[in-house]
Amino acid sequence: GLERHLAGIRERLTFWAEWVRARLAAGEPDDASARAFQAAVGADMRRHFDEDAARRFDQAVGVRYCWAGLARYWRKREERPGSVLL
Repeated sequence: GLERHLAGIRERLTFWAEWVRARLAAGEPDDASARAFQAAVGADMRRHFDEDAARRFDQAVGVRYCWAGLARYWRKREERPGSVLL
C-alpha cells in the first residue's frame, strides 16, 4: 500500500542523491553529469514503467532540475560541514 510506495520513493531519492554526490566528488563536469543523471534516471524509470510513463515522468519532473537541486544540496552541505540541511 502507501507505506510500500513511500518506501520505494525514499529508496529512489536516496539512490539519486548518492549518485549525484559521487559524481561531484569525482569532479565530473556539471553538464556531463546532468546528462548522465537524466539517462540513468530514465533507464531506472523504464525498468519500472513503460516507455511512455518514463517519458512523461521526465517531462513532468524535469530530471535535469533534480540533478541541479541535488548538486546544490551537496555543495551547500560541503560548505557547512556537520550541518543537516534536510
